[in-house]
Amino acid sequence: MTSPGSILIVGASAAGLSTAEALRRHGYQGRLTFLDAEPHLPYDRPPLSKQLLSGAWEPPRVQLRGQAQLDALHAEFVLGEPAVALDPAERAVTTVSGRVLRGDVVVIATGLTPLRLPGQDHLEGVHVLRALDDALALRHALSAGTRLVVVGEGVLGAEIAATARTLNLEVTLAGMGGTLLNDQLGQVIGAMLAEKHAERGVRLRLGVAIEELTGAAGRVTGVRPASGEFLPADMVVVAIGSRPATGWLEGSGLPWATVWSATRDAVPPRGCTPSATWPPSSTKGSAGGCVWRTAPTPPSRRRWWRPTSSAPTARTRRSLTSGPTSTTSRSRRTACRRRRPR
Repeated sequence: MTSPGSILIVGASAAGLSTAEALRRHGYQGRLTFLDAEPHLPYDRPPLSKQLLSGAWEPPRVQLRGQAQLDALHAEFVLGEPAVALDPAERAVTTVSGRVLRGDVVVIATGLTPLRLPGQDHLEGVHVLRALDDALALRHALSAGTRLVVVGEGVLGAEIAATARTLNLEVTLAGMGGTLLNDQLGQVIGAMLAEKHAERGVRLRLGVAIEELTGAAGRVTGVRPASGEFLPADMVVVAIGSRPATGWLEGSGLPWATVWSATRDAVPPRGCTPSATWPPSSTKGSAGGCVWRTAPTPPSRRRWWRPTSSAPTARTRRSLTSGPTSTTSRSRRTACRRRRPR
């Protein structure tokens, strides 16, 4: 198989960067080009809601690679240019400025875009947290305000609420789930986390939908849950989930069932993650090129504790108390682990 002369990677975050590094690691010598909507070099997202938001870190510290490591990729970075269209036949991507970039292979790694509440784009003081600039804008707002409402009881919402409390803000967290991180960790662990948040001063309003954001003179003033209670706020963070940022692929001719439209409220199957490349490895009878790849169940969704109704057997009790009974049994277990498919 002939190696492509050039590869265009749309998305310069962790997935796109890992793709480029893997290509170079396996001997690819062709031209690599990154295209990304953000003006920043690849950076790590988890610290955005914690160390960066609190002010403990500054932006340079969240970069995924140093300049020398990026230079070693011998790649061109086209930053601050959102992709707006894909021409699969020409393997060409058009940017918002009208620039056209081409590659023998186009890798789509544009990540996610945050879900929003109706009307939030028309109110100042309503934030999302996905990008580095989002985190910096929210950090500035937290330094000037006193009352924060976080909408969303998942990982991101819980992290933002916890960080804001360390900055001595009045924090209320509201969400439809019965407890924090219920979808990720289950009710038992979620209840423990909710208790820890409450102990540290986070007001929890869980198990209730949000009816509206309220505002005056174009600025948010609070959140009104379906319970009728009013939650006053100087600023609101909406952390209710994300969807793949593939709205720019509309009109590309890729199979509609596998392309997310930015104008539709579709939700992907749980356990699936977007993985798309063009051209596809096989085009027999297919105009494909964008596929859903079923992902392994993430660790946060796996049941990692023993149900209380399931008592250990005598054999299990022996292994828990006395450990492996012989070197042979240990070797068998090691062999089983090695044969286990990944």
